[in-house]
Amino acid sequence: MLSYDIVVGRETQIKEISSGSLPKITQDDFIKALDENGKEVFEKVLQFANQKKLPIRWGSKGFSMNVDKDGIKVVICYGFPPDSVFKQSVYTGLVGKGGLLSKIDVSESVKEELWQEAYGTGIFQEAGQELKVVVDRKFSEKEIELLLNWLEKLVSTIISLDLK
Repeated sequence: MLSYDIVVGRETQIKEISSGSLPKITQDDFIKALDENGKEVFEKVLQFANQKKLPIRWGSKGFSMNVDKDGIKVVICYGFPPDSVFKQSVYTGLVGKGGLLSKIDVSESVKEELWQEAYGTGIFQEAGQELKVVVDRKFSEKEIELLLNWLEKLVSTIISLDLK
């Protein structure tokens, strides 16, 4: 057991501890970080967001895609590059902080329906309380369309419901 009487090390200077945010990535940097399979999927996902005027918030590694619901941002998904802990993937924003269940007055049955529809596509897999699409291979046009159609359904659901 150590006590305050024991000195560990010889350094006499106390270093100042600081904290801060990591710099945010840009869309160009994000796309450059992707492999060929990721570029094909994420370029279409980001194009979808642009066409639907869905706000993208860039972080230090990836992004969140949001619906602007009466001035409140509701996360619909997150995108991550290959060098992140989540690998090259799209994670849903159904349950977590900032997403559907935390900001929208939605029944469990509607959330379950969205979950089952996504899972039923065959491209989503469970990731704790969320779902994910891991882009670790070439996706067919049909698979990319399944992802975009499900995102469209989630956007429509959020728009049709009230905030909490």
